[in-house]
Amino acid sequence: MGVKEEMAKLLSMPKVLPNKENAEVALKGAEEGIVLLRNDGVLPCKEKSLALFGAGAIDTIICGTGSGYVTTPYLINVLDGLKNEGYEITSESWLNRFKTASQEARKDDNKKFSVIELYFSGLKTMIDDVEITEEDLKEAEKAKTAIYVIRRVAGEGNDRYAKDGDYYLSSVEKENIAKLNKSFKKVIVVLNTSVIDVSYIAALNNVKGIIYLGLAGLEAGHALGEIISGKINPSGRLTDTWAKHYEDYPASKTFSHNDGNVAQEDYLEGIYVGYRYFDSFGIEPLFPFGFGLSYTTFERKLVKYTLDKENVLLEIAVKNIGACSGKDVEEIYVSAPEGKLDKPYQELKGYQKTKELKPGEEEIVHVIVPFISLASFSESDSAWLLEKGKYLFRLGTSSKETKVVLALDLDKTAILLKTNDVLKTDKPLKEIKPSPYPKEVISCPLITIFASSLKTKDETSKEKDETVTYIPQGKEYHPYMEKNPYKFPYLTKERVVNVAYKPNSTFIDVVEGKVSYEEFIASLDTEVLIRLVAGIGHETPYQIPSRLNKGLKKLQGMQSSGETTAQYVDALGIPNMYLDDGPTGLHSPGLSSTSFPVGTVAAQTWNPSLIEKLGQAYGKDMVSYHCSIALGPGMNIHRDPLCGRNFEYYSEDPLITGFSAAAFTKGVQSLKGKGVALKHFATNNQEDNRPLVNNTVSPRALREIYLKGFEIAVREADPRTIMTSYNSFNGMHTSSNRDLLMKVVRGEWGFKGFIMTDWEGASNRVWDLHAGNDILMGGIRPDVIKWGLEDIAPVFDEDGKIHIEMESLFGGYAKVPFPCWGSFINTKDGKDQISAVVKKDVEVSKEILPLVENGLAKIEEMKDGSKKVTYFGIHTGAYLPLGDVQADAIRILKVIAKSSAMDELKEIIRNQQ
Repeated sequence: MGVKEEMAKLLSMPKVLPNKENAEVALKGAEEGIVLLRNDGVLPCKEKSLALFGAGAIDTIICGTGSGYVTTPYLINVLDGLKNEGYEITSESWLNRFKTASQEARKDDNKKFSVIELYFSGLKTMIDDVEITEEDLKEAEKAKTAIYVIRRVAGEGNDRYAKDGDYYLSSVEKENIAKLNKSFKKVIVVLNTSVIDVSYIAALNNVKGIIYLGLAGLEAGHALGEIISGKINPSGRLTDTWAKHYEDYPASKTFSHNDGNVAQEDYLEGIYVGYRYFDSFGIEPLFPFGFGLSYTTFERKLVKYTLDKENVLLEIAVKNIGACSGKDVEEIYVSAPEGKLDKPYQELKGYQKTKELKPGEEEIVHVIVPFISLASFSESDSAWLLEKGKYLFRLGTSSKETKVVLALDLDKTAILLKTNDVLKTDKPLKEIKPSPYPKEVISCPLITIFASSLKTKDETSKEKDETVTYIPQGKEYHPYMEKNPYKFPYLTKERVVNVAYKPNSTFIDVVEGKVSYEEFIASLDTEVLIRLVAGIGHETPYQIPSRLNKGLKKLQGMQSSGETTAQYVDALGIPNMYLDDGPTGLHSPGLSSTSFPVGTVAAQTWNPSLIEKLGQAYGKDMVSYHCSIALGPGMNIHRDPLCGRNFEYYSEDPLITGFSAAAFTKGVQSLKGKGVALKHFATNNQEDNRPLVNNTVSPRALREIYLKGFEIAVREADPRTIMTSYNSFNGMHTSSNRDLLMKVVRGEWGFKGFIMTDWEGASNRVWDLHAGNDILMGGIRPDVIKWGLEDIAPVFDEDGKIHIEMESLFGGYAKVPFPCWGSFINTKDGKDQISAVVKKDVEVSKEILPLVENGLAKIEEMKDGSKKVTYFGIHTGAYLPLGDVQADAIRILKVIAKSSAMDELKEIIRNQQ
């Protein structure tokens, strides 16, 4: 069956939600994640007639494109959501005209886009708004209030642009909104977008309301309608700073394609990302971080605080003093003293959302702020320092509205946490620094704390960095070459450990505790080990005699983004495990899933318990489709609003990011056998040229901003897996960075799961395995790993060119060439040579000539009439220890042992008995 035929079969399947109750959970996420940005008396809207315009009214965007695209059986757009709330729409002619124009533009999408683009990525033609005419205004004038819905779509593989129709309004949008501003006394603008420029809209006198809908999932229109009608009181808060001008963002000049260079990003803003920059450098935002309006009013005050050696516990009394029920968010920021290290003006250190409070009702909420979270990372000490001086605890409603409620005075500087001295920059960086902040008059009590009373910890690596290879007793093994001919980034010594020989052991024996992981792994052929860590995208068969003989077959599941190998289900009792893209909904073309609010909207709830429920609901869909690992949450920092995948990620702030990811992880993993993959680790902050871009980032910025959210999620939620990113930072691909993966993630944070690469990246995959990246996704030809384990010669055709095999990609979706270079890399920078002799009656391949022109090869005529083709490059030899592949396989198997795939296989075996 071909790709189109298989896709047609999938698309013909019935479209129903696998778990109908998930729609209610998605609705709750949207209700609490929508943010009210302006309300000059126009909301809630009690009028029953509304004039509705804007592309997003009908073409409401609920998710992104690429791996963030979700096939869902229905979506409630803004038009339907308002009608469901009983509103009469007075602009039907304009809406019908837009719908017709959009359908006309999309009629040739099957020719314009490939099958993958259409059904995997969800691409479709997006038209600009159509003009609002005088006739449209005349028809709509029965309503006193007009709503205009701006929509944008973004997604994987491309960053956005600071141009009209993207970050800025298009000329048609501006003209349309201007007409509404002139014709209506009350205009509400709904932003069905990621962060865009709103300065034009905000300046219009009759724009009385602005609502940030975001990409809120399949119930988006339903939730928006409830908020506009007042059935739901908005309680969302921004997780990003919205600038008055794009140029106000600190990375705007050089971000991605803005400077014409997508190969190198210098993170010159350092730790001053988002509100940390705006607050510290005195830049006034349009809408500040943490901001969001309500239909009611709250008063809040600190009523009690408690200190111990690890935490500050704050008790805050919150009272609803308004006229309707609602929820409030208590945000705690801390200003740290300037000393050896410069500091942001303030940083979010804790938050808590209230329950639904009725008018006059009060609640005491608790916010815990660990002392370690107040520390700053000192590169010279490789440690987290709590510097001497005053720590001002601020209670606020946004980063621009905070009040000091508690002050702690530390008697002397304390090193709270010692870390490994790693992650150095690949070149000098001159990061920006703010001017000293003016001294602040403190009207609250000043409490002295003593450094000697605080808990300290040392997480530096105490064990020797080595590779352990397990060999059965009585078996010979020759260690790998340690000459490092291929400039291996981290050359480790290999230590051989002999274990009992268990030639008939199975993975079932391991799971049941009869055989150790080390004994089982040592009993496997190298070819089997390679396939355990290679993914299935380019898999080649390697059969072995069955140790089980139960006639077990590959476990059936969804058409997923990736799998572990199914070759050894019966032979060894290792089930195949399905992994699928997320986290806004399972991403399987043709299969209907719940489309949940995207990461940003979920985080804007500021409600980890609700995000945990979203994770639980997500896990239910995983159960329905036999998926073991959700490839999410996405949790990269919103360094700049033009990143094409910001919608998938949570925030510009690492604390919100970490708490949100931890909550989602706990939710998914509360279902037996289900797991997540935190992604994309790390500094995957742009989409343009993502496989090859190098980000130069200081160790402090890495530790405090870009790694911190991942650290929080790992320490608090024990995720099953982590996915590394395509990009490099500080001169090395993240997937190949042994210091990052082994010393920081596993050593310091205590991560116990397996780590995978992103799909089809540009890193050296052998390096990845040595670095502790356990499985190469979406897959790699097993031969490539073997070329690192053994010294294998290239294969040449008789005409002198390298032999190329056509291999099947992902089970037949495409055929791709596979050059058989063996343990040799063809590069003009290498000092080694390898030659092929072409007989005198054979013509040298013309495909070699471009290599000759580019200095990669040369052709010489020999005396006997034959020709010698010499290729220049690096003879790598065997440079991967077998123990690295064994360690990777063990970590993968430990996750499979806890997976729903393992539970399913054990059930099949039980039913056979």
